[in-house]
Parts: sequence; structure tokens; C-alpha cells
Amino acid sequence: MNRKCILLSLAFTWIISMDPSFAQTIDADNDFMFIHHSCGQNLLDGGLREALIGKEFIDEVNDIYYGDMLSPDPGRPASLGDVPGDNTNMNHWIFWFNDYYAGIRRFDGEDGVNSIIMFKSCFPISDIYEDGSPPGDPFDENQTLANYQSVYRKYGDPNGHYTYDGSTYRPLEQIFRAHPETLFVACTSPPLHYSPYDATSDENAARARRFADWLKNEWLPAYNAGNPGMNNVAVFDWFDILAYPDDHPLHPNRLRQEYGGDGGDSHPNDAANRETAQIYSAFITEAYQLWQSGDVALPTHTPTHPSTPISTPTPTPASTPTATPAPTPTPTPFDIEPGMLILQKGVHPSEVFEGAWDAVITDLWASNAQLGGWDELSTYRDDQERHRILIRFDLGSIPPDQVIESAYLSLYHLGSEGDNDAQQIAIHRMTSAWAEGSGDNPWPLEGYAPDGATWSHAAPGIPWTTPGGDFELEPIGETLIPPFENADWLSIEITDYVKECVENNAPNYGVMIRATEGEWYGHRFASSDYETAELRPRLTIAIAQESPVDIRDWILY
Repeated sequence: MNRKCILLSLAFTWIISMDPSFAQTIDADNDFMFIHHSCGQNLLDGGLREALIGKEFIDEVNDIYYGDMLSPDPGRPASLGDVPGDNTNMNHWIFWFNDYYAGIRRFDGEDGVNSIIMFKSCFPISDIYEDGSPPGDPFDENQTLANYQSVYRKYGDPNGHYTYDGSTYRPLEQIFRAHPETLFVACTSPPLHYSPYDATSDENAARARRFADWLKNEWLPAYNAGNPGMNNVAVFDWFDILAYPDDHPLHPNRLRQEYGGDGGDSHPNDAANRETAQIYSAFITEAYQLWQSGDVALPTHTPTHPSTPISTPTPTPASTPTATPAPTPTPTPFDIEPGMLILQKGVHPSEVFEGAWDAVITDLWASNAQLGGWDELSTYRDDQERHRILIRFDLGSIPPDQVIESAYLSLYHLGSEGDNDAQQIAIHRMTSAWAEGSGDNPWPLEGYAPDGATWSHAAPGIPWTTPGGDFELEPIGETLIPPFENADWLSIEITDYVKECVENNAPNYGVMIRATEGEWYGHRFASSDYETAELRPRLTIAIAQESPVDIRDWILY
């Protein structure tokens, strides 16, 4: 099963019982409403709006966003102020659905009403910093598990209500129960990024997954059991689709690298939005069918991350359009022994592998020179050290129970600059995260803002502790670059570093290469942006194997 199919099956929280009369129950005046902020806007623009408007059961796609104003329902307070659209935190939803429900149904509709309402908080809500204590407070802005859960259900009193500023408020499950004419879709918040700085902690990110799991695997089945045949609530677990699994050795419950997790921005990237739009397209069709059918939803407790494939058979009527997932990329064959893994951008384990980053930080040229997009790496020195090389490979897909026998970093030697002499280099463990960036001009124009590591900064707005990069002073390896004669590979052993990262879960910030001798010369190597992909930096790892195993399967493309 390819990964998109896996994610699709995991996005659902029930097995659907189809109604063969579905095609006759479609209401062409159904409008879709999405209450969101920036991540939701990117998702709509990234393919979701187009996917939704193509549904035969959706007439219009409307949304409430920053700056949108609407009046409270008659007799209800203006609890969200003059601009309700500015408010989508977890503690705001109880106000939205108690004080503005009728307004949401009417908002922006040219004809008909918004009978499908999806709502989502932005990624900061995934930084849940305490468990909290029952019963929790649904009006409290403090981000605790207990507070989040109290928005949906009153602890110990399923039929109870809350009082706030003189008004009565019902938890969301009571609001949903009172409005079977609406299909409500709760969308979990995206996870936070892990690099070049970590936007959350392991504990806080784990709580975000616990809340998402509770919402879809405990709260929703209980709601369905208490309201058989209503089926007017669905949970779209966007967190689970975008996040590394809970047991990931380096970045548990953080935004995946392929979705932008290493870019210093927790907004899911274009690839994430495209894939999500495809998954959601099938999801909302299934949810709408179940809502219209009146059949009983059978709750399932699915795994909470896509590390374990699960197949949920779902019969689909011929008249219902379904999304066809793109084929899974096939790893490119290469000649290595069982137990040998090569990581090389655009080549190994396959041509789609992107888990390699490098940059040159320099004290020689402009102070804002950013060379993460340079096609060469350089060890140049004049009367002092001028260039330093940063390199990192994604090791997160290698299971932590593997025994690393050896690891070698190989660089393709392109030539020398200045005197063509041998040069001693040292390899150091980096101690803080950094961003590769895309710069390739040593003398950028005035006003240029670097988007990655420089001599003074690890990433935009994040200075190194000491200019020139944060690294352990004791090198983890040393070698001699010979005088250049013919282009060839230079290999550097970094076994201890890789063992620590894989076997002991040490932080993987990559390594720094420094020239420790020489004046007025240096050597040049191909970078991860070099045009000939086969000459880019590569990491060769030998892993102890009792029997042949295709360890390429560990890599998530």
C-alpha cells in the first residue's frame, strides 16, 4: 500500500456503511464553510478549494479568516469582539458555536446555507505545555489537555453547561447534538517544526498527539454511540498526517521534513497542502455519505501515525468520484551489500531523497553572504580560517535498535584554490540547529536578507552563540586533503557520530569541517546542489545484519 493510501485510511475514524440511495440524497445547495487562519488559507489555495468545489454535493466554498466580521446571534453576547475572524484558538470555539452559529451558517452564502462547517486552530495550539486537571476550563487561554477537552465535553456531567460573564455556554458536543442539520468537521492543528530551532518540546508535542487521539478515538466514538444514526461530526486528524510518529527517534510529533519541518516555519509547505487536499477530498465524501445515510457509525481505534499500514475496506458506489493516489516512488537500484545504506541527495536511496543539507559559512566576503545554495564547498584560509563547511544528513528513519558498524562521509574533490598543497582538516559535532538556506552569492546586493546560516547566524534572527558556528571543540575526526591531481572522492570516518545519533538518540545537528592549517589556499568539493547528482556528498553506513534486509525501506520519501 502506498503512503497516501495509508494516510487516507488513518484519517478516518470509522468504517463507513454506505447508503445505496446516496446519489438521490444530494442537496445541491450545501455550502462548505472553513473557519481558519494562515495554514487553512494555504491549504485552500494549495488544492483544497478546487477539490471541494468539484464535489457534486457542495455548491459554494466559503471561509472565515483574519479580519472577517459577523454579528452574534440574536440574544447572544459579542464574545469574540469586533472582529471574530481574528480568533481561532482552542478556547474560542465554545464562543463561536454558542454565540455565532446562525451567523456562521449564513456567512458569505449567495444561496443556501453553510451546512458543512470545518474549524481549525493554527499550529501554536499544538504546543500543549501541561496536562492540567479535570474538569478544565473551556474559556481559559492556557494550553492544557484538560482545558482543550473541556471545550468538547463537560467533565463528569455530559449534559451540564458552563457560565461565563453572565451567559450560559454548552460544550461543543451538546451544540452538535442540537444541530443535526449541520455536518461539523473538527480539524486538528498542524504539528510544529523542529529545525533550525525546535518550536516545541517532546512533552508538549506528545500532548498534542494525545489530544488528537482522544478527540478521534475516544470522544468521537462516544458521541456517535450516544447519538446513533446522527453522524453529523467528523474528525480530520491533520496533525497525524503531517507529524512524525510518537516513537520517532529524533523529532517525535514534529512536522515532517518533507512537509517543511526543517525550514524554521511550522506552516505546512506546498507538498503537504497538495497531499492533504487529496486526502481530504476522499475524507469529506465519506463523511457526507455517512451523514446522509443515517446508518450507525462503527468506531475504530486506528493507529495514530502512518508507521503501521492499515487497510479499511470501504465499498464505494460507482457514482461517487474517488481520488487516485499518485504512485509511490520506487527506489533506484544500486550495488551495495545487504546492511549497507548510502544517503546522497537525489541519488540514494532513490532519486527523490532530499534528506541532505550543506552550507559554507564565510568570514571572507560580505557579512550577509549566505552560501547554502552554492554548488561547491570550500576549506579556504588566508592568514586565518575563513570558510567552514556545515553538513547534515537525515538519520531519523533508521530504527534506533540497529547497530552501526561504520559510517563514512565522502566528498568529491573538485580542485584547489591558491597553492595546491595538502591541507589538514578536522570534523566537529555541531551543537545547535542551523538552516541550509538558498544563497549562492558571496557579494549579495544591498538589503539582501539571508535565508539560512551565515558566519554570524544559524538561521534568520537566530545568532550563533559564537560567530563561526556552534560546535564541540574536540574533533570527532581528522584527515589530510592531498594536493589535487585528479577529481576523486575523499572519505572521512564519522562512525562515532552516527552511532550516537542512531543508537543513543543524540541530537543530529550535523558536522562542521574546518581547515586547521594552510595559508592562502584551500580545496573545493561538490555540494548537495552540484549539478551532477552522483558527485554530491554522500554518507555510507554499514549496519550489522544477521540476515539480508533491504534497509532502503526505512527511508520515508
